This record gives sequence, structure tokens and C-alpha cells, in this order.
Amino acid sequence: MAPITKTCCASGIPFVITDEDQAFYAKMGVPLPTLSPIERIRRRLTFRNERKLYHRKCDLCAKEIIAMYPANSPYTVYCQACFWSDKWDPTAFGKDVDFNRPFFDQFAELMLKVPRISLMNKDHENAEYGNFTLRNKNSYLLVTCAECEDSFYTKRSWFCKNTCDGSNLTRCELSYESIDCANCYNSSWLQDSSDCYDCILGYNLTSCHNCFGCYNLVNKNFCIYNVEYSKEEYLNKFVELHKNLPSEVEKFLAKTDIPRKYMAEINNQDCSGDAVYNSKNAHYCFDTTRLEDCKFVIDATNIKDSYDMNNGDNSELIYDSIGVEGDYMTRFIDICWFNKYITYSSMCFNSEYLFGCIGAKRNKFMILNKVYKEEEYKQMEAKLIEHMQKTGEWGEFFPMSLSPFAYNETVAQDHYPFSKEQAEKLGLKWKEDTDEFAYQGQKISPPLWAKDVNEDICKTIYTCKASGKFYKITPQELALYKKMDLPLPQKAPEQRFKERMMLKNPRMIWLRPCSTCGKQLETAYDPSKPGQILCEECYLKTVY
Repeated sequence: MAPITKTCCASGIPFVITDEDQAFYAKMGVPLPTLSPIERIRRRLTFRNERKLYHRKCDLCAKEIIAMYPANSPYTVYCQACFWSDKWDPTAFGKDVDFNRPFFDQFAELMLKVPRISLMNKDHENAEYGNFTLRNKNSYLLVTCAECEDSFYTKRSWFCKNTCDGSNLTRCELSYESIDCANCYNSSWLQDSSDCYDCILGYNLTSCHNCFGCYNLVNKNFCIYNVEYSKEEYLNKFVELHKNLPSEVEKFLAKTDIPRKYMAEINNQDCSGDAVYNSKNAHYCFDTTRLEDCKFVIDATNIKDSYDMNNGDNSELIYDSIGVEGDYMTRFIDICWFNKYITYSSMCFNSEYLFGCIGAKRNKFMILNKVYKEEEYKQMEAKLIEHMQKTGEWGEFFPMSLSPFAYNETVAQDHYPFSKEQAEKLGLKWKEDTDEFAYQGQKISPPLWAKDVNEDICKTIYTCKASGKFYKITPQELALYKKMDLPLPQKAPEQRFKERMMLKNPRMIWLRPCSTCGKQLETAYDPSKPGQILCEECYLKTVY
């Protein structure tokens, strides 16, 4: 098959569908996409709200809960205990397919009736304020984290303890404002680093300790801005640098002369994207580990033979889906775990052979939540696909207008931001900030150093120096800042998250020449921005 160039129906930008892509779509039984990869990602991400959480009541037991749906949401929302209980039956909402109407209209009606789970937060202990999390303890506002303890404001991290303001961390302890790190201890403002301890301000450090403001080092100790000192010299200089830590942080994060490899990767074979590890034949992938034969996969671990997937783990043969765990042969799904052979479904678990279902739990052979016999199901599925082909719906993920969230509540706004006007022009919801219960007191900033204050400051409402938003410092946070001898944050948690995101590359691919040899590279480093971006060979010569 020859490559096909199509024009994106949303952006008008041309995109190429390779022969390998066409073979995958045929295997999955779906037509060629009509949107470019970026617009397909955007569409999926409008269905994922991770951090905008609200107080409301469970619509079944009336208990006060935390949910990703506000109290005025039109959806039925159950607390986690009620959702997983036997107090309700998803098949009770089953309906016949109306072949005189578009499928998505019928699915939208079902969305308004079937209960939705308040949060995806299982088996926690004193960590109820988090989403898409598992077995966390004594933690606050973790997102897509598992097995973490005494941690705060952290995203997509595992087996961490005493961490705050982190992203993509594995087995880190006493970690602050770090990104893409593993096995680091008592370290802050690190990125792309592993097996380090007692380090502050670092990029791409491996097996280092007692380093300050360093980059691209391996097995180094007592270094300041890549200059090695004796232990005594280092400690003396460190004391002076630490006194001015906030200004040193700004200086280091603004550096554009750090040599950087075109792609953050380890142990890959034939891969492209950024932050891809231990993978084979994975292209246009970002923040992933252990992929094989994948394309356009983001925030995922242990995925095989899949295209167009966000936020998933341990799955195979997945297409155009978001929120996947332990699934096999699924198409167009949203938050569905441990399923097989399901299509166009949302919040379904441990089920098989579903089409257009919501809230299924250990169910089989259902369409729009109505149960069929196996043979009837197969006939009805084929008929429904034929109907959707005629309406132009087959092969498209759920329209963004069906998302239960406002565009600016979702991860789409994090990576592909819209203005209110842009969102509303596309018929998307927008969540306005409300001042109804806003703090009306004096606008003040916190003291500079944690060591100089006591828990009384936790009673004060502070003003973010960047966004003007109000925030507080919790006693648990303060204890961590004191333990790590850190300055107090002068910005609100959401602003800190946004600024951390800006330190990572966009989830896009450009052609850019190596800064040394001129070789053309596929990279996530924007060619319009300055920096020393190197190919593999030149990078190794520079670092080693």
C-alpha cells in the first residue's frame, strides 16, 4: 500500500497515513482517520478531567463527597462505594437502538441517565483528594499516581514518598519540583535524572550526589555548575548558593546553553517522540515505557500493537481510546478497565462484547446497556456499524461536545489550550471562575523560608505572585519544606503545575538540524526556540 495524504477536517493541515498505519486500521476494522494526530489527541483529552475537583453529594447515598463533576452537573454521580456496589444495575438503563437517529445522540442520552463514578481513586488511606489513583496514603491532590505516601501535588508517579510538585517520578523520596526522575533521594528541581541523592537543580544526572546546578553528568560528586570541588570546598560554596536558592532556580531554569539529546530515551529500538523508554517500534509517543508496535500513544506503560491512546497501561490492540487498563481489542473507549472486545463505551469494567455502553460491571453482549444473546449481539453490532457508516459516525471518537466536562477543566487545555471564544465557537463548554466564595482579605505572600516559620502560617491565605489566585500551605507541606530546608512556594499549586509543564517539550514532532553536525532530526524540541539540540552521536561526544 502506498502512503496516503489527507487533510484534517478540523485544522485543514495535511497529514500522512503510512502503509503500516493502513494495515493497523484494517486489522482493527476501522476506516482511515479524518483528523490529524494532534486533533485526535485533543478530542480524546476533552474527556479527561484530572485536577478540577468539587465538593458535592452522592446521588445515591447523599454522602458528602469529592468528585470530578460539580454539584450542578446534569449527570448522575455516585460515590465510589455506591458505584461499585450491587445497589444499582447498569442493565436497568438499557435501550433499543433507534436506526432513524444518529448513534452519538442516543449515547448522549444514555450518559445523562447511567450513574458515573465520582473519582477513580481506589484503596486509598487518607488520600481521598486525588484522581486516577491507586493505593496512596496520607497524600493530597495526586493524579495518576499509585503506591505513594506523604506526597502532594504530584502527577503520574509510582512508589514515591515525601514528594511534592512532581511529575513522572518512580521510587523517589524527599523530592521537590522534579520531573521524569527515578530512584532519587533528597533532591529538588531535577529533570531526566536517576539514582541521585542530595542534588539541587540538575538536568540529566545519573548516579550523582551532592551536585548543584549541574547537567549531563554521570557518577559525579560535589559539583557546582559542572565544576568538581573537594567535599569541603563544595559544602562551603553550597552554603552561600543555598542562601540565594530562589534566584539560582530562576537562573538555572532559564539556561538555553545546556546540550540536550534530541529525544529523552533509554533502551529503545526504532522509536520517536519524547520520554520513551524500553520500547520497540513506537512512533510519535510521549511519556511512555515498554511499548511495542505503537503509534500516537501517550502517558502509557506496557502497551502492544495500539494506536491513538492516552493514559493506559497493560493493554493490547487498542485504538482511539483514553483511560485504558488491562484491556484487549477495544475501540473508542473512555475510562474502561479489564475488558475485551468493547467499542464506543465509557466507564465499563471487567466486561466483554459491549457496544455503546456505560457503567457495565462484569457484563456481556450489551448494546446501549441492553443485554442480547450472543448471536443477536453480533447481528445487532454489524447493523449498528453499518448505520454509523451511513451517518458518518463510524471510526470517529466521541465528539468533543459530548464531553461531560468544560474544555478548560480537561487535560486538553493543558496541552492544546483554547480561549473561551475558541471553545464556544466549537460548541464546547467553558467553566468560568466564580468569585462567589472568593477570599476578600488582604493579598499577601508567604515568608521566604520554611525554617523561619511555624504552623501558624497554615492558617493564612496567600496570593500567587504569578496568577493572583489564592492558596494555602498545609501543615504536611510545611513539614516537608522544613525537612528539605526549602523556601516556601510563592505561587499557587496550579501555577506551579503549569510552569512545570512548560519545562517539558510539547507533544509534537518537528524536523530540526543537530546543532553540531547538521543532521536532520525528528524531535519534540521546537526549531523556533534556541538551544543546543544534538543527535545521538554528537550528544555522546559532548557528555562522555
